[in-house]
Amino acid sequence: MSERSKDPAERKKEFIDTAVKLFSKKGYENTTIEDIVARMDVAKGLFYYYFKTKDDVLYALVDDMVNCYGKNIEKIMSSDYPNAIERLIALMTPNSSNTERSKLLIGLFREEKNRGFHNVLVKKTSLLLEPALAKAITQGISEKVMVVKYPQQTAHTLVILLVDLATRMVENSVQKENLPAEYSAVWTIIGRLLEADLSMYTIFPQS
Repeated sequence: MSERSKDPAERKKEFIDTAVKLFSKKGYENTTIEDIVARMDVAKGLFYYYFKTKDDVLYALVDDMVNCYGKNIEKIMSSDYPNAIERLIALMTPNSSNTERSKLLIGLFREEKNRGFHNVLVKKTSLLLEPALAKAITQGISEKVMVVKYPQQTAHTLVILLVDLATRMVENSVQKENLPAEYSAVWTIIGRLLEADLSMYTIFPQS
């Protein structure tokens, strides 16, 4: 099979998967395009058939993560949950199916020069999360487990709250010993925004 005869989506995925392994092992800055094509045993020109630069591989990785995140949201919204609170928690709980890639991206985002990638990821995932949260809140109002006057605006506020916490964690501006207090504060704020009893639930690791 010739280098270009493979399904384009499959070949592109191979480039991304190979790059992830190399980025994880050598670091993003120390990995070259030559390293990627050498690991795949393909011509350098094939790389440029799919990507213009190494940064494009990282943007493709971000898009891949966003697509996976979107599928997870669709699954949550089409699944049955005992109540709206549990659906909301599922939406706000990080997806663990891409642990290696998530850890890689977090490490990259901690570098100031890569914050642009983080901003793209945050913007795209927020656009997916916010309407789903609004639907879950509307469900909670119907079930009388939440008291919210403006579901859409409240969903937007929740996204801002979660993004702020995630960004500060990525930037290492939250000390590890302070994480339990941060989690507790955010969870308390969410409960008050929703006017819901969340005492039996959490989306954060227990200290």
